[in-house]
Amino acid sequence: MDIISVIDNYKAVLGALSIAIATVIAVFINLNHSRRTEYRLKKEQNATFSSAIAAELIDNVHNLMAIHYEIAEKGARVQRINQFKEFNLLVYQNLLTEIGRLGPALSFMIVDIYGDIQKIKKYLEYYIKDDVLGQKQEILLDVQSVLAKALTGSIIMAFYADYMLGTKWMDSTTEQRMLWLENTLDDFCSYVSRTETENPVYISNPSVSFIQSLQDEEQKQKIIQLFELVEKIQKKIRKKHAWEVQLILRAFSYKMHNTIIDFLDIEPDTYMLKAEREYREFLPQ
Repeated sequence: MDIISVIDNYKAVLGALSIAIATVIAVFINLNHSRRTEYRLKKEQNATFSSAIAAELIDNVHNLMAIHYEIAEKGARVQRINQFKEFNLLVYQNLLTEIGRLGPALSFMIVDIYGDIQKIKKYLEYYIKDDVLGQKQEILLDVQSVLAKALTGSIIMAFYADYMLGTKWMDSTTEQRMLWLENTLDDFCSYVSRTETENPVYISNPSVSFIQSLQDEEQKQKIIQLFELVEKIQKKIRKKHAWEVQLILRAFSYKMHNTIIDFLDIEPDTYMLKAEREYREFLPQ
């Protein structure tokens, strides 16, 4: 029996088998495509979520700066405080049920930051002017402490959003992100110089770079090391899984926070210093 006769005898069977194989292949391709599409959409949604949190936190940082100025320099005028105390919590409140998207390492940090912002907000809603003036120094320290955490959180969320948008996005926006970080820290250092007039740590000068504008040599070296670490992190997280990136950024958040605190008239938090040491293993060397 030749091959042609075999094919002719089993034509119906072979036809059915071919259709079955083609169907399985088509289903597999569609399933794989659907999974890839779902994964991509999920990452884009996480990027949007993270970017929104970053923007809201940086807006609250500016509010905290304004409140600090008002209490420290003007003596807490009620009308002005009322203008600044409306902290923006809308993004956080609307997306709170989805906070788990950030993973346990980052969601804990964000919930903690917003909890502190809400405490400041509640106090200012019910404060009496004499109470503010009587506890002026304590309130200013609280405001600066929350400010440092909110600024750190905003920076971390911006980097996480970049990661979620993929390697092509990160490759094309690396320089812009570093410039954004420099401008963000420039605003912060300008604020510090305004509050610490006796020993200014930063003198803004358009003709020189941000780092050159720093007046304290030790702090200048810390910022240089911070930027070097950021560059290493951007390279390291490109090919990492989300949970690994979350741990890396959580570790970096302690480093960033403690660096920021060093510019303020605040005693370093023992927990933050300990956490920086414990999470150091996740940072690139």
